[in-house]
Amino acid sequence: MDEKNKYGLHIHEFNAAYVPQYQEVIKNKPWVFYGEDNLFPNHLLTIYQYSPITRACANATMYGVKGKNLIVKEGDQARVAMANRSETLYEVFEKCVVDRIIFGGFALNIVKSNDGGIAEIYHTDFSRLRAGKEDMFGNVGTYFYSVDWKGTQINPSKWKPVEMPAFNMISDEAPSQIYYVKRYTPMMSYYPAPDWIASLTTSQLDIEIRNFHLNNTQNSMMGSVAISFPNGVPSEEERDIIYRQLEAKYSSTNNAGKFFLFFSENPEVQPTITPIPNNASDAWYSNMAPQIDQTVLTSWGISSPMLLGIKTEGQLGGRTEMLDAYNLFLQTRIIPIQEEMMKVFEKLLFLRDKQPINLGVEQNQILPDELQSQVDIQKGI
Repeated sequence: MDEKNKYGLHIHEFNAAYVPQYQEVIKNKPWVFYGEDNLFPNHLLTIYQYSPITRACANATMYGVKGKNLIVKEGDQARVAMANRSETLYEVFEKCVVDRIIFGGFALNIVKSNDGGIAEIYHTDFSRLRAGKEDMFGNVGTYFYSVDWKGTQINPSKWKPVEMPAFNMISDEAPSQIYYVKRYTPMMSYYPAPDWIASLTTSQLDIEIRNFHLNNTQNSMMGSVAISFPNGVPSEEERDIIYRQLEAKYSSTNNAGKFFLFFSENPEVQPTITPIPNNASDAWYSNMAPQIDQTVLTSWGISSPMLLGIKTEGQLGGRTEMLDAYNLFLQTRIIPIQEEMMKVFEKLLFLRDKQPINLGVEQNQILPDELQSQVDIQKGI
């Protein structure tokens, strides 16, 4: 046995915390990498799925932006009825809203008619698209679609991306095209930055803290008890057997309340069980929770956690306060995103129908009609 490791000690090297980075990476591929590993949308989805406060903020924003329906402010309401042979324009709009909120952009598959006009409009999963490289004028002329971009790195032949041209009104171009919608971001040419990008690190921290508590609960024995056997150092194989036996019998929540039972020939070789005092790290993490929530709420532009059903300790709260917070959220966050998206759909409908159109969204309200009326009366509206 190595003299330096005769006690069976193992040195654990801690890896640097990984937080997905928003970046565009040019590599020896026809498409531009979306993040260093080309999987930045997957990381955003993971954070959305597993950070409770982030998911609540995203869902609240989606609920507000989608509204109840699309309306034509002036003209025939039938013009927004169908976007394609099976979906209404509002159904396509709803899907685009989800992508816009999570990824910061959305995409549409435009099917051209025989005369070069627009025949149908479909939603395309934004996370499955990658941009081709721009030309000398800064225009992206093609996009690549794959159901599984991670699979393209493992088995390129099976998950080979499909190349599709960017949307244009040249009549002899391909009949199926991609209309890729993103806001301008300085120093970035291909992909949008999500509105909540400033809280990515905090959202990741939220997930890791919950993982910490879960693992601490499932493996409670590991950090609370030290067991020493003073009868010599066994072989590495024997140490592994003893370790696995103790782990199987006494770790995890299913083994809570069990006790240790050892036999020894004399007191000198009996095992020593030493309790390890709690370092209060769980309390430290718990104290961070309000800061995490506040940071995430700020990045989403939500001034009051009441909008998410979160009661703040010491806050009185009420219908009027909730309505004021929602109206602020509506004016500063919801309506600007709606107006941004309406410009896209108005443009496409104009190209399709050859008539200008002014679209709007029938807004959701946070309270039922009768409660809304009571508050309006109290406020003198």
